[in-house]
Order: sequence, then C-alpha cells, then structure tokens
Amino acid sequence: MIVFGLPDRLGFAIYKEMFCLPVISTGLLPCLLFGSLFFVPNDYTGILPVAKGMNGSAGNKWIYDSLTFYYLFLLGQVLLKHQLIGLSAPTLFTP
Repeated sequence: MIVFGLPDRLGFAIYKEMFCLPVISTGLLPCLLFGSLFFVPNDYTGILPVAKGMNGSAGNKWIYDSLTFYYLFLLGQVLLKHQLIGLSAPTLFTP
C-alpha cells in the first residue's frame, strides 16, 4: 500500500500523525513552547518585525515569536490536510 505516494511505513506514519492522533501538534510542540520560556536568552530581540518593535522583556518577544510560528504551523497543517483529502465546507456538515 502506498500512502501519499511515499513508502508504506513513512506514509502511514504521516497519515497517523496528521489525521488519527496528532501527537506532535497537540502535545509535543505546546510542551516545548512552555519549556522554552525558562531558557530565553537575555539579549533576545525578536525575529518578526512586530516582536522587534515591541516594548517588553525578552520573554515576551520570545513567546510572541514562538506562538506565531506555532500558529503558522497549525495553519499549514490544516491547509495540507485540505489539499490531501479535499474536503470542503458543504461536504463536512451535511447530514
């Protein structure tokens, strides 16, 4: 069986992670974000322009940048799921 045009084990692992039990996006990444708050460099100035211009501590800039990238990751995952299985709103909510 070929899943997503990839070899069996890799394709099945991607399928399981994205559709059945998204451990990385709902468990591992939020834990890493929380844990990273305790190891923020003191001279962190931010990656995004909004964080660079923010009046706040290095921790505030760090959490703003990391949450922005996390939300972009989730958005990308949703868009990828939409492309792979092709669901649209009318087919999702019809009885």
